[in-house]
Amino acid sequence: MMEQLRKLAADKVNSATEYGDGPTLLWAVERIDELETTLTRIRQWCDAYPITVFPPLPDSELKRADKALDTVGISMTRLHGSWGRHIVQGIGDIIKMVLP
Repeated sequence: MMEQLRKLAADKVNSATEYGDGPTLLWAVERIDELETTLTRIRQWCDAYPITVFPPLPDSELKRADKALDTVGISMTRLHGSWGRHIVQGIGDIIKMVLP
């Protein structure tokens, strides 16, 4: 479908006197391509830690990790917050490349 839109846009650019919207359509097609590329990058970011490689920890292991972290003065809540922020910032950085 994108190829059909590109052709339509090119045809309209070539006959811009008849259809004044050729450049606008071409811009829209290019913008859609840019946004699809961005969504692909976000998808790759989301797929970076597959469950098959990094299976979820059972509650018992999370509790043990929490106790171990407490012994060195690190809160599991802060650790999760840091990881969550890293993920959200990474996705946000990708989005900021295409949205103001």
